[in-house]
Amino acid sequence: MYSTIRWEESSYRPATTSYYYSGKSQENHAITIVGWDDTYDRSHFASTPPGDGAFIVKNSWGSDWGMNGYFYVSYYDTVIGRDNAFFSAEDKGNYDQIYQYDPLGWVVSYGDNSDTAYFANVFTSLSAEDLAAVSFYTPSANSKYQVSVYAGVQSSPVSGLLEYSQSGTIVIPGYHTIDLSIPVPLQKGERFSVVVKLTTPGYQYPVAIEYPYGGFSSGASASSGQSFVSTTGTLWTDLTSIYKNSNVCLKAFTTKGPDSSIPVPTSTPTPQPSSGGTDTRSPSVSITSPRAYSAIDPGSSVQVAWTAIDNVAVAGVDIGYSKDKGKTWVTVARNLVTSGNYSLGVPSDVSGTFIIRVTARDTAGNEGSSTKSCMVKSSAQMRGSVLTTALAPVDTVTKSVLPSRVLSLDTSIPTIAISTPPPYRTIMPGTTLQVIWHAADTAGIAGVDIWISKDYGRSWETAAKNLAPSGTYPLNVPADVSGTFLIRAVAWDNAGNAGYSIRNCIVSTSPPHAADPVMGGSTALIPTVSPLSDLQGYPRLAEMHYR
Repeated sequence: MYSTIRWEESSYRPATTSYYYSGKSQENHAITIVGWDDTYDRSHFASTPPGDGAFIVKNSWGSDWGMNGYFYVSYYDTVIGRDNAFFSAEDKGNYDQIYQYDPLGWVVSYGDNSDTAYFANVFTSLSAEDLAAVSFYTPSANSKYQVSVYAGVQSSPVSGLLEYSQSGTIVIPGYHTIDLSIPVPLQKGERFSVVVKLTTPGYQYPVAIEYPYGGFSSGASASSGQSFVSTTGTLWTDLTSIYKNSNVCLKAFTTKGPDSSIPVPTSTPTPQPSSGGTDTRSPSVSITSPRAYSAIDPGSSVQVAWTAIDNVAVAGVDIGYSKDKGKTWVTVARNLVTSGNYSLGVPSDVSGTFIIRVTARDTAGNEGSSTKSCMVKSSAQMRGSVLTTALAPVDTVTKSVLPSRVLSLDTSIPTIAISTPPPYRTIMPGTTLQVIWHAADTAGIAGVDIWISKDYGRSWETAAKNLAPSGTYPLNVPADVSGTFLIRAVAWDNAGNAGYSIRNCIVSTSPPHAADPVMGGSTALIPTVSPLSDLQGYPRLAEMHYR
């Protein structure tokens, strides 16, 4: 049985290989319960629990630790047993072939400040076969999915022909195999994609990723053209361009076709409008103008350009905006064409962030939307103000144009990379951390600022300003930090454009142990466990799942 504990060295007694924690801190270590002993004497623990009895637990720190890798945990431990999971395996003979890029499984999660995300894998079939099932993880209860299969894929995972689509709701979090109601025939050597739209209620990191986490999954590897992520389902990003050697956790299972020696033709039926509401696929919308985080003036107008597609037909497109970061919306145009342009008037009283939303409706009443955030110019804004944008992926450069008091034709964004510390560096509160960066710009770097966040990016503090384009800065880690510590290096050019990079560090109050091994299996509850941080919230790629 999978479970978790709160590991504190002071709670462990090596002489008896026993453990008892009576505190109130959250779990930080995953273990496996393999048995129990109702008669285990309570006097064997470092501190005495209220009664006898202990679980027999297998740890993940090797056979030279504890009692050949095992130890006892008191029944009265305040953390063990809160989060539990049982792993069951399906018959490996259910399918003839498995296509996958994530043999190490779920390591971290990815999201873009939304509980809905798209992810896809592109595979090449090894023979004439039928795609019979797919599998993926769901991190929250009552997750809604839509699985689509494309054949003849070129570059983008949706560049081929849509062969099949299936939707549903998965009640239990965990790893799930979804049998396709109608198998999809594949020809030998055919490039096909499995595309998943996943909504995880209340959880903004829907996509499970295999990621090379040091000491745990450092053997993970990936190549470009394998895994993709998207926020809209139309514009796709190769995952390796964001995180090296990383793949989405998405598998495809095939069975042998009726006669593997005879090529099986594929066909795409002509979609027919649904009169009974059976069409549940939402339209997809792509906004090509304005660019994300464009700087706009209050009282001006901005050109909105869009394209909408649907599996049946788009009935109309609406345009709206929000002045309060999406809390309320104002509709300014209705029933526009599927693809077009619209001159949107920017209210004169807007400030901060101005969000534009384009919503498409199909003939069955399904809706799909896309948004673009714009930064409102203000003469009172000063350099160094905090951006109200989503956190950037770790180890990448997020491009954005900040408002500037100096009007300039230079809109080129500086680039900046943080080389030290490495991703997920374990740090101690109250210590000093060396930050090393390199920034570049077509017209020259005016300065580099270092920001820090102790609350997962909700707010930022400036640690240093006007540093050199490349250099090293001794950053003091606050004594009161816990969980995840974020470092943001921001590069500015003379026109006020800014580019930044973010690095995540894991805060620990004690030296870390080796990470827990992954346990294989199917259809299991997967608790969200971080190895050295609490679970209050996460940056886009900051959640560690140990099973």
